[in-house]
Amino acid sequence: MRKMRSSPWIQLLALTGAGLLAFGAVYGLATVLGVPEPTPGQLSDLRFRNDTDALLPQSPAAPAAGPVEVWVLHRDRSVSIGRSRLVFRGLDAEGNLRIDAVLPELDPLSVYAHRLTRERARRGFRIANEHYRLKKIGRSALVLYRDVAP
Repeated sequence: MRKMRSSPWIQLLALTGAGLLAFGAVYGLATVLGVPEPTPGQLSDLRFRNDTDALLPQSPAAPAAGPVEVWVLHRDRSVSIGRSRLVFRGLDAEGNLRIDAVLPELDPLSVYAHRLTRERARRGFRIANEHYRLKKIGRSALVLYRDVAP
């Protein structure tokens, strides 16, 4: 009796078709169901800003202790926050953050240098009468939470 074997091309075609069908089903469900737009109430307590002052998407990792702003400071680029200008200068040899602050109302030519350990920055610190907490740090950027008074 002769044994029937299917061609490997037919098996490959069937497997490819099943993969495309599964991808199409997931894509269809994602576009039909989708993710709902956040309501104004969901965004009222959390505002994200970067150095261009554009709103960024909401992050689930933000603290829920009250309204905060999230600021992205790129290395050696000045960012105006409140009444001050901050410049992230990177990390020193020990891994401490270096942040320069300029208070234009007091003296626009004076630079106040701050060095903070990562642990201290994560717990919170004050610069120019504003309270900040470190969220994330990299070689070329720093992400800070700024507590906003309600």
